[in-house]
Amino acid sequence: DKLRAATGTGASRDAQRAAELAPLEQAWQREKISRAKLGGAAGTAAEIEQFGWLLEELRVSLFAQELKTPVPVSSKRLAKLWQSIRK
Repeated sequence: DKLRAATGTGASRDAQRAAELAPLEQAWQREKISRAKLGGAAGTAAEIEQFGWLLEELRVSLFAQELKTPVPVSSKRLAKLWQSIRK
């Protein structure tokens, strides 16, 4: 595994995983900044905060699968959750 990672296969796989995570993370960051400027409902702020923690769990799931996550996460699940938060 270490040899493959050192020769580039791991690097391209990591780049793909980072690309999978990036849109969700960028949307979350934009929303956090927007809500900080405008103020938002406390319930929604809690949802945004929880989403941030789920993003971290997704990062673990993508880059360190052997660590496992306490809750099932995937890009698809987080995208659905994001849509429900944004409504």
